[in-house]
Amino acid sequence: MAQVTEAIFTNGVLKPLEELSLHESQRVRITVEPIDESLAGFGNCEIELPILRSKQPGTLDLSQFDFDDLLT
Repeated sequence: MAQVTEAIFTNGVLKPLEELSLHESQRVRITVEPIDESLAGFGNCEIELPILRSKQPGTLDLSQFDFDDLLT
């Protein structure tokens, strides 16, 4: 089962911020994706999302939606 968590790289070692359900000495595959520290706090805040309506049921056209407005 795949697990996603954040980790901190310290003294040449990746240290996960959450407990991982792994057996001792278990081999894993890791994909490293650096986190933009300037956006790190946005995951812990609440924002009010606009109501989006679609003319055709079951579809949603977000091509004209400005997602940057959510971060201001």
